[in-house]
Amino acid sequence: MSRKIRATVIVFLMALIAALVGGYTANGKNGTLVRNSLVASPQEEEYFFWKPGNEPNDYVAETLQPPEWLAQKFRDLNIQGDGLDAVIAAIRVLHAEPFKGKAIRKDLRTTWRLIHEEGRGYCADFSKVFNALMLLSDIPVREWALGWDNFGSGHTFNEVYIASLNKWVFVDAFNGMLVLDAITQEPLSVLEFRRRLAERRFDGLIIDKHTSPDLFFQTTDEAIRYYARSSDYFYLIWGNNVFSYDAHPIVRKSAEVARFLERFVAIGLGQYPELRLLVTETNAAAIREIRWIGIALLTAVVAEVVLGALLLWILLGGRTTRTASGRNIAYSNRQVSA
Repeated sequence: MSRKIRATVIVFLMALIAALVGGYTANGKNGTLVRNSLVASPQEEEYFFWKPGNEPNDYVAETLQPPEWLAQKFRDLNIQGDGLDAVIAAIRVLHAEPFKGKAIRKDLRTTWRLIHEEGRGYCADFSKVFNALMLLSDIPVREWALGWDNFGSGHTFNEVYIASLNKWVFVDAFNGMLVLDAITQEPLSVLEFRRRLAERRFDGLIIDKHTSPDLFFQTTDEAIRYYARSSDYFYLIWGNNVFSYDAHPIVRKSAEVARFLERFVAIGLGQYPELRLLVTETNAAAIREIRWIGIALLTAVVAEVVLGALLLWILLGGRTTRTASGRNIAYSNRQVSA
């Protein structure tokens, strides 16, 4: 087989692999699943019971001071308290403007402005700014997400640690709600809420809403059904480094090019927190799916690298051979002429 044919075959194979990966990830839901597969690992429920000050060593806790522009705005807002009163005040701040929707997917400062001044944003935008407000309030905060059909696209929400209750408390900043136990009136944690959903114990749940009644979920039943359909696909974002992520110069530059590039660059730099998938009695298939997607993606990357190296070797080797042949021919001609 000639060098040209071999090179053509390799180029075709590289293009085919790229097309298969690109075609799969072009669907937004699949793209999120692929990205998540790079940083996800499953964990049992007990793994999530840690309290502030006792975070696992690999949890990416924020250590950077908030930017001054945000600190000043926080002072102007005068959000008071160190418990649920501050949480509810932050929710109301985020919903001060009439809701207009449309995802933002920008840096923290842009996201804050568009939410607070124009009423834009979706769940991931609200969760990010809520994280920042809680850090400024000295209230421990972490961020959860769920997938609708698997560990891909879905919804993002928060959890705060309330010292007076000695527990984590579920907060959906985007939908402006907490969840209470109907008997004790105590707010539930994410894990408590999820277990009630999984066990279909809906009657004892109260949705404590702090947005306009005509926004988002109109009834308790609507909110519960929304969450219940995804009770097998909860995962914790393994860090709350909202300030340091935003301040990283390479991440910031890549964000100016494209959102997907920013995420992959952040993953490579260790700035994008890993994901911890909550293992349940019934989500083994979904965990296998995301594992196999991660393996398939890494296999595709390795194959592209190997094929690329092989193509380079063929092309450079071909040039060397031709040059050597040319010199030999020229030398022979000179001898004949002599």
